[in-house]
Amino acid sequence: MKLIAPLLAAFMAFTSGVTADSYPDGAACLVNHPNLYTAINQFCAKNDIVIPSAYANAGSSHNGKWVGVRGTCNPKQWLPQQYCVSQLQTVCARAPANANNQMKFGRNGCQTFVTWTLG
Repeated sequence: MKLIAPLLAAFMAFTSGVTADSYPDGAACLVNHPNLYTAINQFCAKNDIVIPSAYANAGSSHNGKWVGVRGTCNPKQWLPQQYCVSQLQTVCARAPANANNQMKFGRNGCQTFVTWTLG
């Protein structure tokens, strides 16, 4: 029982400081696709995203770059902010020069995280 308290305290300290730059792919995303990086931060600022939803489908854009999450989850799945940021940054970091990429996440792969160049 004495081990649980320090572990819980460490976990809480770690998770309370989570920012977009806390994830390894965040730096690659920022350097290679700064407009996607901004769109990710705008989109993931909402703390009650569920997949699928109108909000997730509408996504967010910044200077011609768009991010969003398509979904077929049944029942709907909640998307915590830290996973929203880290998973979209992973998609962004692995995107080619045109920024178009997608990857599946979520239970049974029912969430498709997408980055895209508009126009």
